[in-house]
Amino acid sequence: MDCGLYKKGIIRRVILSLILFTFLNVASARNADGNLSDSISRLSRQIEQYPDSIKLRIDKASLNIFLEQWRYARNECNEILKRDGNNPVALFYRAYAHDKLGMLKFARKDYEALLTIVPGHFEAQLALAIVNQKDRHYTAAFDILNRLVGQYPTNHIIYSARASLARERGMYDFALLDITDAIKLYPKEGSYYIERAELYLLCGNKAAARNDLDKAVSLGISRGTLKSLYRKCR
Repeated sequence: MDCGLYKKGIIRRVILSLILFTFLNVASARNADGNLSDSISRLSRQIEQYPDSIKLRIDKASLNIFLEQWRYARNECNEILKRDGNNPVALFYRAYAHDKLGMLKFARKDYEALLTIVPGHFEAQLALAIVNQKDRHYTAAFDILNRLVGQYPTNHIIYSARASLARERGMYDFALLDITDAIKLYPKEGSYYIERAELYLLCGNKAAARNDLDKAVSLGISRGTLKSLYRKCR
């Protein structure tokens, strides 16, 4: 297993949790059977009638992101930002879409622009740190995560993100401290135990790694997905 998968999963959950606020606002646009494709079609027709409606375009971009239609989401955000260059929701959505499209330079610019409009925006700061890590701007990523730890010392997601960054840089002892803090703050997250097990294996502590894998299984992680890690614990 790759701890990067957990890092990506964590940031996706954080981003989508914010996007869902908009998604819930367009629930009335859904059919009775919940067909989101039909909802998008309906919104597209409404946008043809009211092309300057920022709300309609935000609603559609939200659904596009929810359905992982990154290019469509980016296009809607481009149209919004032509009309309102400082729209924070459009900047946030476009940054995320750029990230998913691998356009890291543009994602970074959008997150930075958003942070000039909404200083201290938690999700934007965290996402910017992840983008910087992906783009190998490691010092900038560490700076953001260190600042976030100071701002939100009880937020387990930040410690997990910093642990992943420290691991990527070969700082295994530091990564172990951070992921352990994440576990203390949120002991029910099975993926954290897997990430720590991987770190224990990198440090040669097979017994501790196996204990963490067992804990992850007890929290609902399928044992079958951990076969390769269990083999390394022998």
